[in-house]
Amino acid sequence: MRKILTSFVLLCASILSFPQSQNNEIKRGWNFGFLPAVAYDSDLGIYYGIIINPFDYGDGSVYPNYLQSVFLQVSGYSGGSSEHILEYESYTFLPGAKFSVKMKYQGYKAYPFYGFNGNAAFYNRGWEDEDDPAYKTRVFYRVARKNFRLMSDIQDTIGDSRFQWHAGISINKYRVSAVDVEKMNRKLPADRELPDTTTLYEKYCEWGIIEDSEKNGGLISNILLGLIYDSRNKLTCPDKGLFTEVSLRWTPSFISQSAKSCINMGLVHRHYLTIMERRLIFAYRIWLNVNLYGSHPFYARQLLPGFSGNEGYGGYSTLRGVLMQRIVTDNFLLGTAELRSRLINFRFINQNWYIGAVVFSDMGKIIKPVKVNFTNVPPEEFNDYFRPDDKSIHKSAGGGLKLAMNENFVLSAEYAVPFSRQDGTSGLYLGLNYQF
Repeated sequence: MRKILTSFVLLCASILSFPQSQNNEIKRGWNFGFLPAVAYDSDLGIYYGIIINPFDYGDGSVYPNYLQSVFLQVSGYSGGSSEHILEYESYTFLPGAKFSVKMKYQGYKAYPFYGFNGNAAFYNRGWEDEDDPAYKTRVFYRVARKNFRLMSDIQDTIGDSRFQWHAGISINKYRVSAVDVEKMNRKLPADRELPDTTTLYEKYCEWGIIEDSEKNGGLISNILLGLIYDSRNKLTCPDKGLFTEVSLRWTPSFISQSAKSCINMGLVHRHYLTIMERRLIFAYRIWLNVNLYGSHPFYARQLLPGFSGNEGYGGYSTLRGVLMQRIVTDNFLLGTAELRSRLINFRFINQNWYIGAVVFSDMGKIIKPVKVNFTNVPPEEFNDYFRPDDKSIHKSAGGGLKLAMNENFVLSAEYAVPFSRQDGTSGLYLGLNYQF
């Protein structure tokens, strides 16, 4: 999928002519960030949306940090898919603590599903390429999925130390089914209609790899606990300091529809180093996810432990350039190295701005795969869909541009390429913020 955010491109082009300034005036009160979006996807149709992200700096004493923020995203496709997010984050709602609540709805008619355990589930690009003799359907590696998520968490400092505790709860409702080809074809021109053929999801259901009790989704709830060490000098794109978090996610069966219970652990370590003051930063992240007990149902297996709500390995939050959620597994080690530059500082429309650039490399490795039941897979089809355990290191590299207003509202454009064709060909990401 390729997206073109015309507003981002036009804004970057218009401000390059403004003189550079080192002025970084203290901001006070509410400051609003606004981003209209226009894009196109050959299967989903025209993408349209709006993002509003205001920040409250109070009397300015905490700037460039903030007291509270609101994030609102309303977006959809002319083909019927949609994604809506409303998030509130505050350092004043509960005195001395960080409080956040988030509601997110995703309704996708064609959501990525590549099987389990990375390269152990063979990816045949020709099956979704109309120009390939082996073509099956453009939605062969897709499912129809709706997900409503409600999350809330509290984070507070332990005494006068740099340590913090973190606690939260999330509730997820999933509805999953095969792609409704007939409905999608109603909105597609005749020469773009999808053939009515079996998808990977339907194969997995037929073979019992996805259990009957799980194949249509369900309700799942998570309780989260975390311990943090944080010495960063600011919240968004810090130029020095550490952020290390250990989190536990408990998914008890008694507050979920699934009969399965699960405990997962996530360990994230981030380090930010200044190379040139206010000009060049090196940042890296090491992220280990481990399944300690039990297993998740199929429809929630891609949800990573931690408070961010990230899903799967592959895509902007984890392995840029790699197919979205290409790797769904149990234990995984992820590493990211990023060089961030601040090219131009300036004042425009009475706000503080800067233009930045990043170059990066992401890599990860499966430590322990998900157990897959191959009993009902026909022997004559096995080699078309499966390979030995994935022992490879998944790697990608890329770069991008950042346009930031008042340090915290950051428009982002990044492009990355994976090293292996099993991970896809490339990824273009247009949106908000740094990866971490």
